[in-house]
Amino acid sequence: MEKDFITKYIEIGRRENFEMFKKELIDEFNSLNIPGLKVDDLYSIKGLDINLEYLLPNKEKVKFLSDDEIYLGNEIECEFNDDLIKRYFGIICNTTFLLVSEYNEDKTNPEIIIYKSR
Repeated sequence: MEKDFITKYIEIGRRENFEMFKKELIDEFNSLNIPGLKVDDLYSIKGLDINLEYLLPNKEKVKFLSDDEIYLGNEIECEFNDDLIKRYFGIICNTTFLLVSEYNEDKTNPEIIIYKSR
């Protein structure tokens, strides 16, 4: 079985370097200055658990992640939520990209906020 990028990173660069890498990623997410989003930590997440379908303008639904991959990410409640609206940010990354999406409490109506190469 092939090792995920997190395991490889730790084996090659040691845990301390991996923690520095995570800090860099957190800083990258926060530097996007997305209103209502503040990233404090990232966790290992299997793609199957977070691979949402996004509706494109041509009405096609697509998934951007691999169900079998392990990513770093988090689900963060939007700071501007109130009693009527509950939106969440899903943040996902690996060594090559950052993805920020926003969706309802039950993960419906996901919208891509940003998808960029690192």
